[in-house]
Amino acid sequence: MQLSGSKSRYSILQGKRYAIAGMTIAFLAQSLLSPSTSASAPQPKSFEAWCRQKKSLPVATRRTIDVLLKKSGTKDCRVADRQLQTLTKLVLSFNQISDVKPLAGLTNLTALDLSGNQISDVQPLVDLTNLTTLGLSGNQINDVQPLAGLTNLIFLSLVGNKISDVQPLARLTNLTYLDLYRNQISDVKPLAGLTNLTSLDLTENKISDVKPLAGLTNLTYLDLTRNQISNVKLLASLTNLTYLNLTRNQISDVKPLAGLTKLTYLVLNRNLIAVEVCPIKPASICSF
Repeated sequence: MQLSGSKSRYSILQGKRYAIAGMTIAFLAQSLLSPSTSASAPQPKSFEAWCRQKKSLPVATRRTIDVLLKKSGTKDCRVADRQLQTLTKLVLSFNQISDVKPLAGLTNLTALDLSGNQISDVQPLVDLTNLTTLGLSGNQINDVQPLAGLTNLIFLSLVGNKISDVQPLARLTNLTYLDLYRNQISDVKPLAGLTNLTSLDLTENKISDVKPLAGLTNLTYLDLTRNQISNVKLLASLTNLTYLNLTRNQISDVKPLAGLTKLTYLVLNRNLIAVEVCPIKPASICSF
């Protein structure tokens, strides 16, 4: 009796295992044979298309669509698209936007401000090649590769992101204003070719070598506050500077800056300068 009972239980267990295996195989087969909706569905090419699919989209995408509808002053998808297509400037700062895909078709834009949002992926902006002004400060961006093709940019602000690699910015040779304040940059060599720059802010990064900046002779404004700089000799070539901030570095000798005679403001607070003598006259230019 015990043996037959064991066989019975064994048969039941085996039956369950086969049933589970069969269900698993059927599920996998269905998954492989049925095309994934997210993988196969084409991306909408216009705001109108995004808008019409709104109910089926993720919350983050719907949020962006709602912000754009509000901007356009209508809830009609077609009318909103027409309105948005006429815009050359668009300010969407501080709107809790994280998904910028619905902006991808707004290719007439020349100025776009997305500061103070929650954006990490800027790939959807890759086709906005008419942009001359782009504000992306206060987001969560670490990869700026998608911006490499926006070669008409003159003004680019990336304050307060998570950027460590600025190599993709090397192609943006029309830039006159670049703000990279509060990122994670240690290597500024990719910026060496941006010779049209007149304003560059690299405050609160991890920079120790400023040699790559020596050729940026059109600079009038340079902020290097809170880095790891000790040698400023190579900044001596930046003779057009009117503002230079070197606060909180590791500088002990400021004499190499004596030739920067156009300076009207030189900030040297919290360095390792033993004798606080301004290298430029009048001495009132300096702040220790």
